[in-house]
Amino acid sequence: MSNIYRMEVRSVPSPEPEDYDSELSTLQLIIDACSNARFNPVDADLEQFGKLTSWISFRLSLVSLSAGQDGDGGLATRLSLASVEVALRIGDLQQYFGNLLDQSQLLINYGCLDEAIEVLLRVVNSLSPAADHARPNAHISLAGIYRMQKRVHDALYHLERGLRYIHFSFTPGQRALLLEQFMPLYGQVRDVAGLAHCARHMGKPDIAKLAIEQVSPEWSRDEAIFLTSRLRALDEHDLADAVLAAWKGQA
Repeated sequence: MSNIYRMEVRSVPSPEPEDYDSELSTLQLIIDACSNARFNPVDADLEQFGKLTSWISFRLSLVSLSAGQDGDGGLATRLSLASVEVALRIGDLQQYFGNLLDQSQLLINYGCLDEAIEVLLRVVNSLSPAADHARPNAHISLAGIYRMQKRVHDALYHLERGLRYIHFSFTPGQRALLLEQFMPLYGQVRDVAGLAHCARHMGKPDIAKLAIEQVSPEWSRDEAIFLTSRLRALDEHDLADAVLAAWKGQA
């Protein structure tokens, strides 16, 4: 499931500790506190455990995912909240948005999709440039959730936004894996440009040619421009040129 919802594309380096022994001690104290089911990281005086840093925030987020994988949902949730809270208190917004991605992954793994959507929308709707590194994964995750919920148009919207942000950060294999999941959705909405885009990246150029075969001499200028514009939006510029040339040849 994680391969569908979260593509591992990291554009921001992981933080490093300034004082490893001191920060490790503070980290362990916060983890121990979160082991108590009555501990609320949001309201707690986290500074009592020591100096808060980006590295502590980052490690808390990783430990929360590990606790989630071990089946301890309560501990995982408290650790995740603590990781986000530490990032906010020290003003590290890049780490904050990165931790929100981990928090959404935790929620997805536990099937809390509506809650995960709420967290992911905080990332994609943020006006802060500090969220830029997290937006691609947030869009891809939203696309995956909406696909499961059969919200086809929402899924395709977020898929294309995510791909537009990531550009060439995806490996060909990652992109093909992702588009294989969404190609049927393009078929449902009869989006020829989307089908052609998926087909090309999945090594099926014959299917991509369907976009050209759709061209009709009865098309209006607006219809031809719409298809070519959709293809260009998906970075299918050669195919868009071929479609336009075919229409002009028939017009």
